[in-house]
Amino acid sequence: MKWIYLFMVVFFVSINLFKHDIYAQTVANDGYGDYVLVPAGAFQMGDNFNEGIWTERPVHTVYLDAYYIGKYEVTNEQYCQFLNEMGNQSEGGSTWLDIGSGYCGIQDSGGVYSPKT
Repeated sequence: MKWIYLFMVVFFVSINLFKHDIYAQTVANDGYGDYVLVPAGAFQMGDNFNEGIWTERPVHTVYLDAYYIGKYEVTNEQYCQFLNEMGNQSEGGSTWLDIGSGYCGIQDSGGVYSPKT
């Protein structure tokens, strides 16, 4: 039993070391937090069980270029910092923050954004 446990530990450690050699992740920080590089690649997207809406069918291959994504979730406090520096700008007819939404955890006091308490 001990040998099986030892084999499993060595196996999983070696897989993780191998994985990190191939997919070495680059971390970037723009002052708002850490971002990790997601390498380019393809994946299958869609409804495998034929239960979803028509836009989910058929299952198809999607390719994404490499991109950076936040390593951690953005807190309301961090997003307020961003909004206070950049403003609540509009893109495609919508503002970055829907301050009027009941789900919004941020308040606007004369153009200064802060988390609701």
